[in-house]
Amino acid sequence: LLVLPDFAAAVSFGAFLRGEAGEFLTGLEFFSDVGLRLALKHVPDLAYQLETRGDVYLLVELASGSSRVPLDEILASALEWGMEQSLVSDGALAATGAHRAQFWRLREEQPEGQRLEGEQLKHDISVPPGAIARFVEAGAKICGGILPGVRINPFGHLGDGNIHYNLSPPEGRADFDGKAELFAEALSSLATQMGGSFAAEHGLGRAKVVMADRNRGLVERELMARLKGAFDPLGTMNPDVLVRASRERKTFE
Repeated sequence: LLVLPDFAAAVSFGAFLRGEAGEFLTGLEFFSDVGLRLALKHVPDLAYQLETRGDVYLLVELASGSSRVPLDEILASALEWGMEQSLVSDGALAATGAHRAQFWRLREEQPEGQRLEGEQLKHDISVPPGAIARFVEAGAKICGGILPGVRINPFGHLGDGNIHYNLSPPEGRADFDGKAELFAEALSSLATQMGGSFAAEHGLGRAKVVMADRNRGLVERELMARLKGAFDPLGTMNPDVLVRASRERKTFE
């Protein structure tokens, strides 16, 4: 578990670590202090044991099937470099399986902590890994302009650029003042501008079909409809997911 000053530091250190560890890097997750505070506030028996707090945290795991691979040396060397470059503020290594599980709970309990805090908006998006810091910073400015004081809880996978950009209302508010769609449209547009996607590991589903149509050209939409119709001419498999049923019927009648 590593403590970092900001998302730019996390991106820089993550890129260096990928180069040093290569195929042995099996876990590289990030989360913010906003999410950590919510998890610690609401989830029983959850503890943060480092003395230092930061704006960003990384969970790093290295693994190998061979005992001859010097995983500890690889990680220690990367950490030394990160601290010399002022990218890493503090860190701790899991000495046991139970210790490792405690670290991962800090990340995995954040959705529950945010749920127990109250209403939330979830955005599952992706950008190129090198653009994560820029997206988080630009997204914060955009969201603050839509609803001042909105609390932003980004967490996700530094290795592939998947960001769960979840929001909680400002302190003292119970809702988002009816602006959920404005947040979704703005963040989706920002992700697309940065070469990413508004639908990442959880896919499109029905909620994002209309948004997907607006981001696809006519040729792409019709091609997807024809492919869907070729395998499912009656539209019985997941109707209105990926392709709207009304367009399927129109295309194949």
